[in-house]
Amino acid sequence: MRKQDKHIFSAAIVVAGISALVDVWRQHDEQKRNGNKFNWDNFDGFRTLKWTAMGAISGGIVGNEIYRSKFQKACGESFSSDAFIKKILKEENVKSNPMKYKVVQTIKTEVKETLYDKFENELVIFPEDVGSLKKGTALGSCYDADVVLAVRKYNSFGSLANMSTTIHNTIDNLYGRKAIVTKRKKATNVFFHNLSTPVSIDVVYGRETGNYLADRKLNLYARPDYFWQTGTRFKTDIGIQKLMLVNKPKVREVIKAFKIYFRKNNLVIENVLLDQLVLEAMSQKNYGTDFSVTENILNCMDYIIRKMDCSAIRDYANSNNNLLQKIDLNSRTAIIDILSSDLNKIGLNKHYLREAFHQ
Repeated sequence: MRKQDKHIFSAAIVVAGISALVDVWRQHDEQKRNGNKFNWDNFDGFRTLKWTAMGAISGGIVGNEIYRSKFQKACGESFSSDAFIKKILKEENVKSNPMKYKVVQTIKTEVKETLYDKFENELVIFPEDVGSLKKGTALGSCYDADVVLAVRKYNSFGSLANMSTTIHNTIDNLYGRKAIVTKRKKATNVFFHNLSTPVSIDVVYGRETGNYLADRKLNLYARPDYFWQTGTRFKTDIGIQKLMLVNKPKVREVIKAFKIYFRKNNLVIENVLLDQLVLEAMSQKNYGTDFSVTENILNCMDYIIRKMDCSAIRDYANSNNNLLQKIDLNSRTAIIDILSSDLNKIGLNKHYLREAFHQ
C-alpha cells in the first residue's frame, strides 16, 4: 500500500471508529435521559452506520490532506532520483546478505553434483546455471537458483514425457525426505525449508535438439494442467537466455529496479518478458541507454505501456511462444494503468519516485 493510500485508509478507519463510538454513546445518553434502558431493541444501527460512513469519508479527506502536506514539504528537500534508485538497488543486492548467498551457492553446487553423478551417462554437459541469479538480475530479498540439465539426444529415457517423469521421480527420491519437491510445468522445484536460510532450487531438464554444445537448444516437456490433457513439447534456446544480458550492466540495473517496482505494486509479469522489454526499450533502435537510471526507467515505462497493448510478444528463445499469453487481461490492464499514472507523475515531479516505490 502506498503512502497516500495508507494515510487515507488509516485516517478513515480512525475517524470512522470514533464516529461509531460517539454515536453509540449519544444513543445511550438519549435513551437514559428518556428513562429507557439502552439495549439492542432501541439501538439504531442504521444511524450509527451512517455516522460511521460519514466519519470514514471525512477521515479519508483529512488523511489525504495530511499526505499532501507531507509530500509538499518533502518536495522542498534536496532529492536525487538516481541516488534514490541506487540505494534501493544496493539494498536488494544478493550479496548484501553474504550468509544467505553462500548457503544458496553451496546447496546449488551440491544439487548439481548429485544430479550429475546420477545422470552422467545421460547428460551432454555438467548441469549449468541459468535464471535471474546467473544473469545478475535477482533480488536479494527473494531469489532462488535455477539449474538446467541438458540430456543427450540419444538416451535411455525414450520419450520426453518419460524423461521428465524419470528425472522428477529421481529428484524426489534424492531430496524428498529433507526438502519439499514440487512438480512444475517444465521443471522440478526443490525447496530446502528446514535450513536456517531456506533455499529454493528450480531444476529444468530438456533433450538436445541437435548438438547442444554447438547450439544450446533443448526440447522441454511441458506437463499438462489436467490429467486428461496431453503434455506438449517446448523448444528453448538456453544460449540466448544466458547471453541476453551479458555486458549490459545498465539494462540489468533497470530490470532489477522494475522487479522491485512490480513487486511493491502487486503487478504480475514474467521475468523473461520483463528482461526482453527492458532490453528492447534500451536498444539503439528505441530509446537507447541514458546515463541517468531514472531516465532509463521512465523510458522503459513508456515502452512497456505500449507493448502491453500488443497482441503478441515473441520469446527470443522460442519464436512460437507468445509471452503475452502468460499475462491475463486484468494484469495487463493494471500494468498499463499504474505505469501510465506513475510515468506522468514522476515526469512532473521526480520526488514521486518514492511513492511509486513505496518508500
